[in-house]
Amino acid sequence: MIATLYGGRRVRQVGAVVIAGTILLLLAVNQSYSGPWQGLFILATMFAGTALYRVVTRRLGRRHIAWVALIPLAGLWLARAELGTQVAIAAAWLTFAAGTALRRRTMPSWLTWRWVEEPHAFRAV
Repeated sequence: MIATLYGGRRVRQVGAVVIAGTILLLLAVNQSYSGPWQGLFILATMFAGTALYRVVTRRLGRRHIAWVALIPLAGLWLARAELGTQVAIAAAWLTFAAGTALRRRTMPSWLTWRWVEEPHAFRAV
């Protein structure tokens, strides 16, 4: 790992591939979930969220949305025998979609937990 951080360009590239491969291998086989794909699906969901954010901020083109849409569809297909997992996938993606749709709206103060904090915590020091 130190070579990946401080080595030459080629050493860093090879190190990054080795680290990524190790992580993917551990996600695929070292889980207590019913399916080894679930850990990979969680990772894919995180990357899809990043890709969707970049589409929304116009760092990626709109054609990438189709690829992002494949992630929840693939998850629902993989979990076709597990209703609870399908509900969790759908709930996660619907929550994500609602957050994306409401991203420009002002958050009500009662949802920000500011009422729990002490008033002096928000004063400039």
